[in-house]
Amino acid sequence: FRGVTRRRRRNGANPSNQGVPTTRSKARFTAMTVSVVIADDDPQIRDMWADWLELLRGIEVVGRASNGEEAIERILELKPTFAMIDRSMPPGDGITAIRSVRAGGYTGPCVVVSGEDGEGADESDLADVHYVSKASGPSALATFLDGMGW
Repeated sequence: FRGVTRRRRRNGANPSNQGVPTTRSKARFTAMTVSVVIADDDPQIRDMWADWLELLRGIEVVGRASNGEEAIERILELKPTFAMIDRSMPPGDGITAIRSVRAGGYTGPCVVVSGEDGEGADESDLADVHYVSKASGPSALATFLDGMGW
């Protein structure tokens, strides 16, 4: 600031910098590992999403589930960065699984993979849920991942 001077102490220390280290930190930054649990009742779809995420995005698939109950177990146990859940997986649908993992304390984003576009009327209460149409394939998922900075 023009005309503003900081008063130094007799020992040369600047009073406004008290407690601030004078040497640079030697900490190194590491890239964040993004992980996912994929839940879909169709093993070919699970494998397709897993291959795409691992090979093209470098995202670690830490778990796979074939139904809603398994999805709840894997997500709460493994705590992935995000979860991909098919909307309809008997027994138990993906939306019920998301509600259960939210109740269990999981706060990461959930991607609902569906044959339809957008959320249903009974899903408006869900926080941090994103929708990907199976018809749009990896392009819609790429948009989500880009938006998250992954």
